[in-house]
Formats: sequence, structure tokens, C-alpha cells
Amino acid sequence: MKKVRYAVKEDIDDWMEVVGSSVDGYPYLNEKDYICRLRNYIAKRHGIVLEKDGVIAGVMAFSVRSSETVHIEYLAVLPQNRKAGLYKILVSKLAEELFPGREISITTYWENDRADTGYRKELERLGFTGKELLTEFGYPTQRFIYRRGDENEGKEE
Repeated sequence: MKKVRYAVKEDIDDWMEVVGSSVDGYPYLNEKDYICRLRNYIAKRHGIVLEKDGVIAGVMAFSVRSSETVHIEYLAVLPQNRKAGLYKILVSKLAEELFPGREISITTYWENDRADTGYRKELERLGFTGKELLTEFGYPTQRFIYRRGDENEGKEE
């Protein structure tokens, strides 16, 4: 059974277990700073967790950038659940239930970055489209956007 809900402070330890298992997607993660930001996301109700069989298996933190744009700050799923469609459940919750009609953005690795273990391809499969190249935390990234109703929406998992 899968359940998506807002994160609460009691979820921080379990959330950090998911973070620890997906650190390859965030090569410059500073755990102390991250926990501080996570507490803020939770306080603002900008963090959601996906429970699978009573265990937190996926997490997402986001920021509302404007009345038209929401940015996914952190998205991760336990490695053993990466092929179970959990990314799609989390993105759909954000795009279709919490912020319908808004542009959803996220950043990830540049194309052909050897450090990417499949995150970029997963975002493309979910219907995200690559936009401008950026540098974040001194690392090259690319912004991607997702809109409900894009031509990629109906792609299979």
C-alpha cells in the first residue's frame, strides 16, 4: 500500500535514510545544512513523503518560486524502489494535486555527465524537458520543466 502525505518533524530520521541512500544524485550535499533546510520545508508544508508498506520510500522537498512556478529542491526514492513508479507518484502529487497548472522545475546533471547514475533519464521519462544550463554549488546542472498536459505526459513508466 502506498500513501503520500506532508512530512512532519518526526519523519526527519527516516527522510535522512532515504537521502543517505541517494547521495549519488546530490554530490555536494552537506548533511547539517540540509537538515536545517529540511526543518524549514516541513514547517512550511513544502515536504512530502511517500510511504510504501508503512516505510518512507520516497521524499520530495519543494519551494514555491512564484504564482506560476514550483521548484523541486530534492527528490529521492530508496534504491530498491526506483523502478516501482514512486518518482511518478511524487511528481504527480505535486503537479496534479498540490499545484495544478503550474510549471514544475527541477535541476539535474548535464547531458553525458559521468556522475549521473540515471537521474536525468528518469526525469525525461517522467515528462520533464531540458532547458537552460546552470551552475549550482559550483557544479554544472541543467534546469528541467514539467507541465501537466505536455506531450510527454502519457509516456509509460
